[in-house]
Formats: sequence, C-alpha cells, structure tokens
Amino acid sequence: MFRDLQHSEFVADAYLKKTWNETTKGVTLPVPDPQDLFIPSEVSDLIMLPPKTKRPPGRPPTKRKRSAGEIPVQPNLI
Repeated sequence: MFRDLQHSEFVADAYLKKTWNETTKGVTLPVPDPQDLFIPSEVSDLIMLPPKTKRPPGRPPTKRKRSAGEIPVQPNLI
C-alpha cells in the first residue's frame, strides 16, 4: 500500500533538513545579558502586581445561568 510512496510525502516541508538549514542561514545573534540592558527609571520604578480578585465563597453552581432572552424548554411528557 505505501511501498510506492516517498518518505517526503509523509513529512511536511517545515521538518525537512533543507528547510531547517535555510531558516538558520542568516546571522544568529546571542541573547544579551539582562544586566547590560538599559531600563529607564520610569519603568524600573513601576511595581507590577496581579489584579486584586476575590473568589466567591461556597461551592460553584453546577447549573449554568440562562440568558435573559432564552426560553425554558419543558420536557415532553407522554
């Protein structure tokens, strides 16, 4: 069944050796040391904290809240 097919038919072009060589052909610069970067004092003086949130007490509801325009569906009783 698969004997007449080439292996390249099962692999995307992005994973071929030729494609990897072309993507790294350019100059790759090293990552600079964070101590060498200039950070303005306006930025370094900012205090970043996560937003203050409060979890409601109790167990979360198991049924979803219906929207205002949603019509409740009655079960079919025979």
